[in-house]
Amino acid sequence: MSWVRVSGYPFRRRASISIDNTAGAAGPIDATVSIPVTLDEFWDTIDSSGIELRVTDADGVTVLPYSLASFNKTNRTGTIEIDGYTAPAAGMLQVFLYWDATGAPTGAVATVIAAAKTGYIETCGPATIDRIKAGPLRPGDTRPRQMIGKATDETRDVWIDLASWIPRRSMPFQGRYECDELDYATYVCTAAGASQAGMVDATKTRYYAGRFLRVRVLSGADGTDYTLTPTVRTVEGLVLTPRSWLKVRDQDEA
Repeated sequence: MSWVRVSGYPFRRRASISIDNTAGAAGPIDATVSIPVTLDEFWDTIDSSGIELRVTDADGVTVLPYSLASFNKTNRTGTIEIDGYTAPAAGMLQVFLYWDATGAPTGAVATVIAAAKTGYIETCGPATIDRIKAGPLRPGDTRPRQMIGKATDETRDVWIDLASWIPRRSMPFQGRYECDELDYATYVCTAAGASQAGMVDATKTRYYAGRFLRVRVLSGADGTDYTLTPTVRTVEGLVLTPRSWLKVRDQDEA
């Protein structure tokens, strides 16, 4: 999708917002998002009043109604309220925060927020050791392609790079490459086909930079092989299932 453009003002920067609708359902929802103090790129380039920002749907262009419940550039504090976003399904949803459009008029509106979901903005990307580069599977291929290991007492974040799944522009312009965007995701862990719900914390699933998906893995039984299977859906209706192996092994120090 193209980046948002409002009244002729191009927005130069954006960040993924992950909205936790894992315990919800499809339909209208409200959400609140605190802008991290460590989001340096935002605080160093946003205007003094927070006027030059927008929130969009997962497609990157459909502007969502929002208000600033609080904003202080000097103290680096700000909370965004998103009103009446239509969640496509239960799961971790992705929308976008755009900013850096010099001279753009305010996009904030009056909002009435109820039973708000929590949104998150990640400021740090994947560590190399926990990064999996997901590649397209052959038709009908359900086997995991990559492996990650952990001990029983470890909690691990696995970052899945989905860039190779997303169609790219034949003529990229001003850093805009994607023709599709990640919309929402769910995540399961299985052993011999049986769900291992205790190894999954779906509320910790996150998007980063529009291309990475982070899933959190807990515990596990020593000597057991598991399959990690996020199911990610894009705005254009692609269904991505980048399976990987998780091998749980404790070192024998006897």
